Amino acid sequence: MAFMQREREALDRLVPGLDEELRQIAFEQLESPDNPAIEIFKKSGGAALLLPERLGGMGKGPLEAVRVHRAIGSRAPSLGVILVMHNFSLAGFTKFHVWGAVGEKMFCRVAETGALIASGFAEGRPGSHILKAAVTVERCEGGYILNGSKKPCTLSESMDILTAGINVPTADGTGWRRAMIVLPATTEGLSTQSYWKIPVLNGTESNELLFKNVYVPDEMVLLADEHKDDVGALNDLETYLMIWFQLLASASYLGIASALLERVLQASRGEPGERVNLAIEQENAMTALEGLAMRLATERATEALCMDSYMVRFAVQRAIERTVSRALELLGGMAFVEGQAISYLHNACMGLSFHPVGRYAATPLLCDYLSGNAA
Repeated sequence: MAFMQREREALDRLVPGLDEELRQIAFEQLESPDNPAIEIFKKSGGAALLLPERLGGMGKGPLEAVRVHRAIGSRAPSLGVILVMHNFSLAGFTKFHVWGAVGEKMFCRVAETGALIASGFAEGRPGSHILKAAVTVERCEGGYILNGSKKPCTLSESMDILTAGINVPTADGTGWRRAMIVLPATTEGLSTQSYWKIPVLNGTESNELLFKNVYVPDEMVLLADEHKDDVGALNDLETYLMIWFQLLASASYLGIASALLERVLQASRGEPGERVNLAIEQENAMTALEGLAMRLATERATEALCMDSYMVRFAVQRAIERTVSRALELLGGMAFVEGQAISYLHNACMGLSFHPVGRYAATPLLCDYLSGNAA
């Protein structure tokens, strides 16, 4: 079996023709601000991979998702990153039956039209204020009014649905409650402005999302319990979302790193033993992700599993750092200078380290968890 064959076969089985269509498009075009892969993906039916069958989707699970994400990341890095935001939101927001008929009807659009979901929050520790959008919230009749911005917001230009996190005022006005919202992208008051300043992952549409007097009705808001903020549906959803995020982000960025190693293997650069060792390290990382995926499919999404997902993510991150550095060296200086894709892939796969939760922030949490001192 060739390197990445299992993942590409999974992609071709679940989203027929997508891999070949992406392969036929110039790499530079896929990674441009006018990224054609977004519209291609919408038409492919792949957006419904994790949508439950009850809502018209494929109803696939974490194992299929990590294989698809690695395959797509290796072909189209920007699309791979976009789908992290879409799929982790989709998997989490449809897992718990917490939205009314209006919300579920909105998610049905994923299967009906290929609608894509943008994520307007940053992932962190369960129970903390993980939602980093600089958005002010005011109570109004029947809902809330939002003003402010979220930057960057991946898929800001092509999103069809927005999921986000807010802090809403308590009934007595003395404090705040965590909440999550879901909105159609056509909601009045939502707009974007340019934000992304670097050429790497320029096809992710990571611009600033602006909220100007955006009205969110009560039925589109999921609130934490006012008196027990550490339990309940919202906390379960947050934990579940965080695990999915670590899983899918790691898989997509491993796919980007695998594209670089694939070039080493195809060109037979370096000694055979060195090429094999690089492949072993990346395959070990993938095996760890597949193990986490199977646990997520069969176990309750506890904070312990969330901590384990952080450790798997950092193991993958370290594997990417080590293998990509050596792969670049084996490909040689001329390949780096003459082939834009080589330097681009090297820089793009380093992006995993910038996604929450950061290694520095996670270290004390993991130390407490491993020593048995976690709350």
